[in-house]
Amino acid sequence: MDKPTELTSEDIDKFVENLMNSEIKKNNCFKCGKRYFGGYGHHISECDECWFSRFPKEQVTEFYRSFFE
Repeated sequence: MDKPTELTSEDIDKFVENLMNSEIKKNNCFKCGKRYFGGYGHHISECDECWFSRFPKEQVTEFYRSFFE
């Protein structure tokens, strides 16, 4: 069984450093035009909101809930 991801202060520091150095870039969703960072639909240039809109609400809720179990 997989263990939950644990963020450390070093992980957050590295993210902020990368963000400040512009290594993490915002993208434009081709569907709605919203600017976003990566995400599950990034491989097809979609923000998470547009990506998850194609799935039933119950399935999306179950997916997000799994992160807290």
